[in-house]
Amino acid sequence: MLVGMRYFAYPENTMVPSGVTTGSMTVDRMPKLIQLHAVAAEDDGTVSDRTVCGSLLVRFDPEEVEHQPWEATHVYKRCMACAKATGFFAANEYTGEMVQGRMN
Repeated sequence: MLVGMRYFAYPENTMVPSGVTTGSMTVDRMPKLIQLHAVAAEDDGTVSDRTVCGSLLVRFDPEEVEHQPWEATHVYKRCMACAKATGFFAANEYTGEMVQGRMN
């Protein structure tokens, strides 16, 4: 577990059809959450450019001021590799796989 670190939740999304059509009958697409990853933040406000598990580059929206704390995310939405690295509990609701750790 990485001690003394703060973590923000970072969404991994995929684009899916929204069911809304535009003028030319083109279907709009919208993001659908796959899972949430942890992103480390230093006390000086520096945020890592990769998720803790290393699978995603981090690109926060410029207007996004407050980031959701990793420990406040739902255990079924957490990336299992990020949970292992940070020491937080995570579970896969479909397979039953679990990572033991702190709940929050």
